[in-house]
Amino acid sequence: MQQSSSPYNLRFIDEPDFIVFNKRSGFRTHKVNENQLGLVEVLSSKLKQDLFVVHRLDKETSGLIVFAKNKAAAAELAAQFESREVKKTYYFLTDQTLKNQNDSITVKSHIDKVEKKFVNIPTKEDNSETKFTFTKNISDSVYLWKAEPITGKPHQIRLHAEKIGIPVLGDTEHGGSAWGRLALHATEISFSFGGQAKKFSAPLPYCFENPVETLGQFVTSEYADLKEMMPLNKEQTYRLYHRSNQEQEIRADLYGSIIWVYWYKKDPPNDLDLSTLNDFCKKNDLDYVVRHMINRGTGVGGKEQKDLYYSTAPEKWTAKEHTLICELRRDQGFSPGLFLDQRDNRQLILENSKGKNVLNLFSYTSLFSVAAGVGGAKQITTVDASRTFLDWSKDNFKLNDLDPEKHEFFAQDSLLFLEGSIKRKRKWDVIICDPPSFGRTKTTTWKLDKDFPQLAKLMWDCLNGKGLILFTCNYEKWSLNDIQKQFEKALPKGQFKFQELPTPDLDFEFPDAFDNLLKGIIVRKN
Repeated sequence: MQQSSSPYNLRFIDEPDFIVFNKRSGFRTHKVNENQLGLVEVLSSKLKQDLFVVHRLDKETSGLIVFAKNKAAAAELAAQFESREVKKTYYFLTDQTLKNQNDSITVKSHIDKVEKKFVNIPTKEDNSETKFTFTKNISDSVYLWKAEPITGKPHQIRLHAEKIGIPVLGDTEHGGSAWGRLALHATEISFSFGGQAKKFSAPLPYCFENPVETLGQFVTSEYADLKEMMPLNKEQTYRLYHRSNQEQEIRADLYGSIIWVYWYKKDPPNDLDLSTLNDFCKKNDLDYVVRHMINRGTGVGGKEQKDLYYSTAPEKWTAKEHTLICELRRDQGFSPGLFLDQRDNRQLILENSKGKNVLNLFSYTSLFSVAAGVGGAKQITTVDASRTFLDWSKDNFKLNDLDPEKHEFFAQDSLLFLEGSIKRKRKWDVIICDPPSFGRTKTTTWKLDKDFPQLAKLMWDCLNGKGLILFTCNYEKWSLNDIQKQFEKALPKGQFKFQELPTPDLDFEFPDAFDNLLKGIIVRKN
């Protein structure tokens, strides 16, 4: 088992001509278009290795997938898949039973696409075959089955399971009961390559063998999945669960030794939720904070303990993002002080700040500014309307051996600051801007859709030649294409070019210009 060189390194099996990766549920195999990447593109970027698709797993199916490292290997492996020489074994859960449950069953059908949906067509000659074997009861109402596909049609196991009355849990498209995910996992794959027999296996996901009914059980399941994909360092920060396509009404992040849960359900977590979460934390030397998100609270920087649930989590603690250190706080708002989805963007700033003047607008707790400082920036200017966040930012500077007295901090509206900077003829080489969709101070109200044209022009006028703007936002009404169009309207034609943001690590959602909440672009001045 190999690992890539990063605190967010990946576990994978590394062969000379191919890799084998244990895919999490929710990852598509390949890109839909240039704005919606898939696993092969993300792995290629992270491993700095060209990879080629030789077979596919459905987006919601987890388990082993093989990618070739070169075209010759891709052709050899793809030919074996096409000629049915590759043996694959899957396991799935169902909540339905059969009369002769202990017998193996072979299912055949004709599978084709009808009106954008794969279906069994009983009037046509069979073109697919799967062998099913009952394995065991997981509970009184959930059963584990093994599936061995002889052919490789899309949705084959799911359609054949539906045909015999044991639809896969979570497969509502093909008759299955609603569940937290599609309960289908590729556990084994074997084939011949270069004259040698190859066989690879992966363990069953936690949720295939254990009930997942309470908050603690849910966190245990997701933690086990993430740990299977990358070794977890308790000093670092990770996204544990944020998949918007699965309606759990829960989001969870790992901030060093603290699991921070965003609880979106109407009713607060009950005693069993909290006790099972506490049990999980004790077993893993962690602690927890659960933030009930129904009441949006008292605003930026407001104390909201009445919506927090915790046992022994400290009021303040620290965690790392790569080498950057951030102070985190239990009771200072909806987040503990760090937005994890900016991790790779902060690394980009760290790598592009040496000897430069850097401006960070809407800075929050300023880990972007810290990244610039650690990266050797000549001068860092940090701007936020909240003095609380600026004081917090200075603490983060000190944690990273940066002297805040050598840099600038302004408690001011960002638009007003930029207007004043133009009057003073100040410019920067790098401008970082991650504005809220809406904000209010004592004297001003900010709306991104209304104020963006002015913001874009002001940033442009404060940018040195060949400088860059890193712009991100969470505005739900805008896609990446909308952001690009907004910049094109606001900036002088032919004087800039766009650059994509770095590919995020695999504890995050794939880059998706249409589905992801965070979206953004780099604008470089010619």
